[in-house]
Formats: sequence, C-alpha cells, structure tokens
Amino acid sequence: PLFDDNGDFDRFVPTGGRYLMQFSGEARIGLDRLIPKFGISSFVDSGQIWKKWPGFPNSDDRAIQVGVGGGVFYVTPVGPVRFDVAWKVNPNNDDINILDGVNYGKPIDRWGFHFSLGQSF
Repeated sequence: PLFDDNGDFDRFVPTGGRYLMQFSGEARIGLDRLIPKFGISSFVDSGQIWKKWPGFPNSDDRAIQVGVGGGVFYVTPVGPVRFDVAWKVNPNNDDINILDGVNYGKPIDRWGFHFSLGQSF
C-alpha cells in the first residue's frame, strides 16, 4: 500500500512476479452490412502472476483472476481503432482498494476502459 503525507491510505502499488499464467479469448463481428469498417467484440481475459512456482492454482493466496468485456472497433489502414470496456469478475482487495478490511475504493474501481490502436493479440 501507498500512503499520503498525512499517513492515510492512497492506493496500492503493483508488484511484479517471476511467473505468469494468462488466458484470453475474443469474438469479433464486423458490421459492414450496417456500418462499413465498424465492428463489435466481446472478450474474456484471465491470469495471475506469482513470485514463486508452483503458482497454480493458489500459491501465496493469488487466485486466477477473470475479466470480461466488450467493445467497438473501426478498421483503418494502420489497424483497428478500438474502445473496450471491461469488468473485473473476481477482483482481489488490491484491485478495489480494500486495506485491512476498510473499503477505500469506489464502484468504478471494478471497471476498466481501454482505447487502443491495433489488434488485441
């Protein structure tokens, strides 16, 4: 956790790991018949990192986390321009800013908004 100058909780700072397990799946549908070069997508992402192996399934209390979402895209000559919205299905306390049982978070902490240029994979 990171604290402000008054000693109050501010946010969590991510720490890394040495081992990663990740799964992703996405479905894309072009809307060319309705709107040329536009499309929609839905996706599911899951994974986790661990400091030591074996990390799967629940070493050092770090269960695999899952996110789901969807978005829209527009195909350009340099790749698709995308806007996606994601929701954390099973966030841990760090994700939603809960420290020692006290909720410092906001409902928006469970959501992610992503703007990107290019393919997702």
